[in-house]
Amino acid sequence: MPTDLSLSFFESALAQFNELVDRLSSADSQNWEHGKLERYIHESGTELLRRLYQGHLDLRYASEDYQSEVVGSDGETRPVRCQGG
Repeated sequence: MPTDLSLSFFESALAQFNELVDRLSSADSQNWEHGKLERYIHESGTELLRRLYQGHLDLRYASEDYQSEVVGSDGETRPVRCQGG
């Protein structure tokens, strides 16, 4: 079951989905030719999938366990975030 925190990563995708539904249920879209309707669904659907994917990646990144600071054998602090374990 998703939590409020995990859903927050998908706010952009939810906004895109709602926009798509609003547009498809509008009076204006009822007059579109099939080709225009297909293009709109393809473009907006692709954007929706991109936002879902980005939300998933952001959620994964936020939930991964990382070491906060790593010092190499040369005594230098490494600025790159690497997965711990």
